[in-house]
Amino acid sequence: MRIREHASKFCVLVLATDADWGAEAKSAISQAGYENYLVTDKTDLVERLESKNPHVIVFSISELEVSLNQFIENILNQNPETHFVALGLSSQFASFIDFLEHGIGEFVSFEKENLGLKISTSVDRLCEKIYYIYQNEQLLSDLKSGPEVLTPEIKTVPIISQPLEIPPLSSRIVAYQSASSREDLIQKFFEYCHIQPIYHFRFLSSVLSFVSTQAMGVHPQEIQGVGCQIEGLALRDLSTQLSLGVIPVPILQMAQQTLKLKNPQLLPLYVSSQLEGILIFSADLDLVKKENLMNEFSLFALAFSYFDLQKKIELLEVQDPATEVFNRKYYDIKLIEEVERALRIKQAVSVMKISIDDFFEIEQVLGDSAHDLLLKKVANLILKSSRTNDCVARSAQNEFSVLMPHCHRQGALLRAERVRRIVENSMTAESGIKVSVSIGISEYPTLSGSAAAMEESAAKALHHIASRGGNKICLSKAPIDHAPEFEILIEPG
Repeated sequence: MRIREHASKFCVLVLATDADWGAEAKSAISQAGYENYLVTDKTDLVERLESKNPHVIVFSISELEVSLNQFIENILNQNPETHFVALGLSSQFASFIDFLEHGIGEFVSFEKENLGLKISTSVDRLCEKIYYIYQNEQLLSDLKSGPEVLTPEIKTVPIISQPLEIPPLSSRIVAYQSASSREDLIQKFFEYCHIQPIYHFRFLSSVLSFVSTQAMGVHPQEIQGVGCQIEGLALRDLSTQLSLGVIPVPILQMAQQTLKLKNPQLLPLYVSSQLEGILIFSADLDLVKKENLMNEFSLFALAFSYFDLQKKIELLEVQDPATEVFNRKYYDIKLIEEVERALRIKQAVSVMKISIDDFFEIEQVLGDSAHDLLLKKVANLILKSSRTNDCVARSAQNEFSVLMPHCHRQGALLRAERVRRIVENSMTAESGIKVSVSIGISEYPTLSGSAAAMEESAAKALHHIASRGGNKICLSKAPIDHAPEFEILIEPG
């Protein structure tokens, strides 16, 4: 179906304290034909929900003042039929996966161009899903209220129906290109191949196992924990069997006994010659459906490989290879962006700079081989104590920087002390040397007046405390003549 023919029947609410992306989203949704409203003040959200009862809410995870789960729970308590388009960084995808699996959300990455197109495409998919839910509810109502007027043919129509027409090739390519994740790509393929049920199993090469991740035509709970291990079969033998179209016995048994497929068939999905996973479905297809499936799979496999390549290129550009956190280049960009955003939304942003005490002495004792391992362990501890919207980066040889949006100086002090204690209590180098860290903190707008000033003052605070024995934290001081661009209210205690 073409959901935009019915777009005017759906209401979309854009919740954005950042006017830039909010305006872009509203414009794209308006052009798509949806009734839509832009809410920039969170205090107006409750009133808008009551008066407009939106079908879809578009929001940014980074702008939430409560946890993601609490935000969505609050909305669903007011309107259980609401669906969500969440905007965020790739690192925030995991926090939204549960809502994707339950079919009430779409995740859109902030890290690419064409943000408006991606948002409107996600809204299209959710509204199409809502349309079929309403359609199926009407079928159920008809079945319950008037079975005597239904023909035998109507009685055999499945409750979950799918459109039979195939979108043009150009629109499918655009849809694949706009995917924000691997899961999104697989979901698009499911929708275009028109086969139910169909399952995707991800391959874990380290344990020679397949685990279920997505499915079409079954409830998500039905595939949770489903999987199998390829016992007694080498990876080379597995690849040979799959290339010959032979289904390994453990997979065949799982498909027949657990998935209840009488005549299962699978398609292996490879990325850079590495087995990524398999798609399992029933082989009882007519010639038209089979041809459509194979053509769509060829297009999907190309899109999947391209997406994987793009992600690797993007990662190389922004990731520190030794610690797998962001690099200095990405941090410098985010530093300016977060300070500019803090000014727009009148919310504080803080930074803490962290260095390992006596790092070069430890390095001489342990040798170069333990150098990256030590940095990686400290980076992992910092990541575990960070929020999803924080930016953790390696900003120098022995320095990590953590950008903390919506965090004033008092909150930064508490979080820095937590990091210091975690490292002190958790880190012991291979030779038995205890590892500790020093942390310098600054905040905008109270302690600094710009991104560069905040960076410089945090670095000075770090140097000050590290040169005095370390294993402590230091909060920078504002210059004598400093006048904050806006006031930050800090609750007592």
